Amino acid sequence: MHTQHWATASDLPPELVDEVLTYVLADKKDLFTCSLIAPTWTERTRAHIFRRIDIRPVKVETSDSGTIFDTDATMARVQHLHDALNRSPYVGELVQHVSFSLESASCGADTPLAPLLATVFRHLRAVQSVTLTDIVWEGLASDVRDALITVLEHPTMSSLTLSRITFPTFLDLAILVARLGPGPKALAIGDIVYHAALSDVMRAQFQALSERPASQRPTLVALEETSPVMRGAEFGALANWLANEYSCVEAHKVQRIASSWTSLSMFLPLVRASSRSLRELQLCALVDISLSSRTSLSITLKELPALEALTLVNSQVDSYDPAPWLAAFLASRAGPTALTRLTTRLVPPRRWYANPDEDPNTPLSMYDYAPWAEVDRVLWECKEDFPALKAVEFELANPRGMDVVRGVQMDAGMLRSTMVETKKRGLLRVYGSGVKG
Repeated sequence: MHTQHWATASDLPPELVDEVLTYVLADKKDLFTCSLIAPTWTERTRAHIFRRIDIRPVKVETSDSGTIFDTDATMARVQHLHDALNRSPYVGELVQHVSFSLESASCGADTPLAPLLATVFRHLRAVQSVTLTDIVWEGLASDVRDALITVLEHPTMSSLTLSRITFPTFLDLAILVARLGPGPKALAIGDIVYHAALSDVMRAQFQALSERPASQRPTLVALEETSPVMRGAEFGALANWLANEYSCVEAHKVQRIASSWTSLSMFLPLVRASSRSLRELQLCALVDISLSSRTSLSITLKELPALEALTLVNSQVDSYDPAPWLAAFLASRAGPTALTRLTTRLVPPRRWYANPDEDPNTPLSMYDYAPWAEVDRVLWECKEDFPALKAVEFELANPRGMDVVRGVQMDAGMLRSTMVETKKRGLLRVYGSGVKG
């Protein structure tokens, strides 16, 4: 006779019960789902389930108000995670990636959520990456901020992403970055806001961090600008602070710097500080690059002996052309280079989509490919100085996800055909991997 086994809570690891009940919405009296999973509760499955945690508001659909944030459901989710970590502390060793995005008011002082969050963060001892989004830093309870910082201080931490965060002052942002533990760190920032006033407490914290020996400081290996909303002044201020010897962060071994909206002139000190180790550089083709090609280069290829990949992002195609600067930059080498890839990414401005009756080829015809003849000449006639170069790529980027807008098509095929015609005229002889959509 066939019998069906209904598991009880005592048959299962407590953290598994909570995890399954949270995400499959089963009744606590009916743990059949848990009984199906329990036989496979191996070390690998434990590591997989708890490898990444995402602490964010729970959204629900209502007939009256549409999509709203469910405070009770958010609280319940954090409570489940809190209880699992308390009953099975080993789970804290399994979490590698943390994403935190909660309205600061819900995590402020004297809120029921704040102590739960602080306890959760204190249990995490092996986190590798942290993403903080949509947070007013000062609005978080001090216990939550302190617990978050303890996560950043762990030597396992390798990557920090900050997006749409408001800090009281720039020093608050600087101290948060400086509190990263020793070892190589990648930093991605976007849309950071801060104000001007400084406090004596912040100055004292900054002074204490500045006095740490180099071996106890984080070593920045990558800096990336992630948001088009971020103002160049904030990105430039952070980059220049990192390049300063008093920054509390070792930033002389950065291997990757990626800017998409901030001009080179605003973070040039960091490029110079890491010139011997920089392998990847992404620049925004703005007025400073356009003008420097006619006067003198602010940075030369000779100064970047380890550079392997250079990307130029051109979001103002009808205003600036990076080709003259690139030709001058390539000509500024001193013997063989380490370059393996050159990329130009075209970002169509929104106004190109304004009139659906215009010729869809007009936007690309506005881009002057003639200056690329000089780039091609340098690469072709001096190819012995570019022994590792494998590709010269042209990408048509569409960050807004508008491949077809109001009948005007902007796709990689159009750019490809244009570049093929250019190649037939004797240009771009090193053109390798083609056009990417």
